Amino acid sequence: MIRSLFFLLALSFSFAQAKLLVVVSVPPQAWIAKEIGGDLVEVVTIAPSVVSSSAYEPKQSQIAALAKASVYMSCGAEFEKNWLDRFAAAAPQMKFYAADGGFTKLKTITGTDDTRIWYSALAMRTMAQATMRALSESDPSNMGKYQINGMKLFQKIDRIKSNIMSQLAAYHNKAFLAYPAAFSYIANDYRLRQIAINFKGEPRPSDIAQLKSAIQSEGVTTMLVEDESYAKSANALAKELGVHVETIALPDDDWEAMMNAVTVYLVNAFN
Repeated sequence: MIRSLFFLLALSFSFAQAKLLVVVSVPPQAWIAKEIGGDLVEVVTIAPSVVSSSAYEPKQSQIAALAKASVYMSCGAEFEKNWLDRFAAAAPQMKFYAADGGFTKLKTITGTDDTRIWYSALAMRTMAQATMRALSESDPSNMGKYQINGMKLFQKIDRIKSNIMSQLAAYHNKAFLAYPAAFSYIANDYRLRQIAINFKGEPRPSDIAQLKSAIQSEGVTTMLVEDESYAKSANALAKELGVHVETIALPDDDWEAMMNAVTVYLVNAFN
């Protein structure tokens, strides 16, 4: 009896340990992995969505988790340039998938790729497709479940986009002011225009004058600030421009909640 009990405990423990460990770069990818993987996966996220990405340093606990991981889903985030090779060296058993593969990124005003692709519904679909493939290849015995969940997720992403589109339909071609230029994909998806603040170094008086003229002609009264680390410079700039600052707080571990929150901020900024 006791021997049987120990056997059952050991068996249940082995099942508990059998979850596929998936590492992702940012929280919206974790949302995708959990939607597709459900109880079959455990997900570790490396960096927050709002981050000075190129300088981001992963925690030791995150790096340690790589040793047990089967899958890494990259997305083109800035910090990946400095860290993916190190992750590969630290965890040779881990297979890497470029979740953003096949998605054409928008360009920033400086000509670089805009890496905040999680604000795009199409990018989320692309990353969901890549994640479904990665989980199916890594855990073929559960491929059917991953594919069913993936199909449901495509429908969910489409529904979320459709709902947001209906909320923003009245503001087509209207301009909003963002610091930094975080919402290019939202502007692109929902036919809005982002006035981006992205100075190199200290802005010149002529830069301020040009920006002030643009926002006055558009009737913009609010500056949306994605990251509170920009608050000091944003407030100083807002005084010169004659607008008020709205610092955005987003629940980035739930993409639906995140996108709905951005929509509310935008609607409020337009009114």
